[in-house]
Amino acid sequence: MDFVEQSLLISQGLVQLCIIEMARNNFGLAHNALHQALILQDDLETHYYYGIRLLSLNKTEEAALKFDRMLEQVSDDPKILTERGVIALGLGENKQANAFFKAALQSDPKYTRAASYLEKHG
Repeated sequence: MDFVEQSLLISQGLVQLCIIEMARNNFGLAHNALHQALILQDDLETHYYYGIRLLSLNKTEEAALKFDRMLEQVSDDPKILTERGVIALGLGENKQANAFFKAALQSDPKYTRAASYLEKHG
């Protein structure tokens, strides 16, 4: 296994650690794990969880920028589109939120999280 493969595995482990620590409300540990993961592997999944982390800190506008940057790379990811819609709801931008939820469902009609938000707020 070469260095790149090792870095990827370690980064993935750190992202999983972040998820566990966020569930335990250990946000400092979660943040540190994400920071280290981003150093090792600058990938979309790690950025996604970093955006979620920003939301948990109520850094809504910073999270919006993070998810917007992700959408520049992958414009049709239903998970990212849905989170961006959730952020728009939090900012009181209901029309924009519904557009994100609709785009998520257009990308994956079976993505129930986007459908649920659209049903509640559409």
